[in-house]
Amino acid sequence: GNSERTLQVNSAIFYSEFTDFQLQEFNGVEFEVTNAGEVSSAGVEMELNWLPLPDLTLGLGITYAETEFDSHPGVNRQGDSLEGQQISHAPEWSAVGSLYFERNISALTGFISANASFMDDHNTDPKLNDETMVDSYTIVNSRIGLKSDDDNWSSYLWVNNIFDEEYHTGIFDTPLQEGSWSSFRGVPRTYGVAVEYLF
Repeated sequence: GNSERTLQVNSAIFYSEFTDFQLQEFNGVEFEVTNAGEVSSAGVEMELNWLPLPDLTLGLGITYAETEFDSHPGVNRQGDSLEGQQISHAPEWSAVGSLYFERNISALTGFISANASFMDDHNTDPKLNDETMVDSYTIVNSRIGLKSDDDNWSSYLWVNNIFDEEYHTGIFDTPLQEGSWSSFRGVPRTYGVAVEYLF
């Protein structure tokens, strides 16, 4: 590994405007495309990569974004105007982090890696109904294993969603059942063993 400790930080401020913004809305039976008017997105993002030790790499990325309807012809089920509200599937805060550590073990290399992703609470329906809000959640995945020094093969244990976080990726009108709601649930904890070989 690199014997020097290195730290790299990047940041950016952004602003975008969209006119004639279109959304796919689920009407309970099928998806239909609707015109949502004007949308603007403003925010800041930061990315950090750090090698505090020769064999340890850390990464972090954070984004804050206000992505709102500047104009919208519709209202939600509660009768509220959508203007000035955060659009669907657009959390204000999101973040990702990663860790990778490796160490030579005789003729092999042992390694452990982990990554985490955070999603702030946000609405999953284009009409921004109260019933379609999802809470914030964090998902952590990890691997631990051995690989050859030339990276031709590796074998590792893996676990996704280590803490078995319960979360929803979408909430929508239940087809043909007015006033009922269904959801797509996130994948629960899964784990296994993998072997990879490069030919």
